[in-house]
Amino acid sequence: MSEAKRIRDKAAGKRSADDEAFIAEVREVRQLLIDSNGFTDLLKPLSTRMVFDLLAEFHVISRKTHEAAEARIKALEEGKVIGVKYAGTYQRALPYQRGSCVTYQSSMWTALADVPEGIVPGNNASLWQLSSKGDKPVTVTNPRATK
Repeated sequence: MSEAKRIRDKAAGKRSADDEAFIAEVREVRQLLIDSNGFTDLLKPLSTRMVFDLLAEFHVISRKTHEAAEARIKALEEGKVIGVKYAGTYQRALPYQRGSCVTYQSSMWTALADVPEGIVPGNNASLWQLSSKGDKPVTVTNPRATK
């Protein structure tokens, strides 16, 4: 959004999504302060105690966000995050985790849940989803076969 448009919108009383999010946070903190200090304290100039309370409330809110981010980073580092991961050509002797993508008969398939070994893509719609259809099925040939 251009700066001029933002200024026009602000003058017209329109708020952006960021403004709305900020206002919601301010209201949340205000309510926490009302609950802990009483409404009359908010009508007076901020005392040192109120400033420290305000900082403490912001700390609580930011700590929750920080803890969620740290948990996500830990899961990423441990490889526990469920996401899409290419696992190569389908092999019937291997189990596949949810989110694994495999190539089978020139098409790409994605595991919708943990798939035990032996479940071929396309045979169980609750476990496999076609992600990208190939041009034609691959014909397996045996180069050692004699005619």
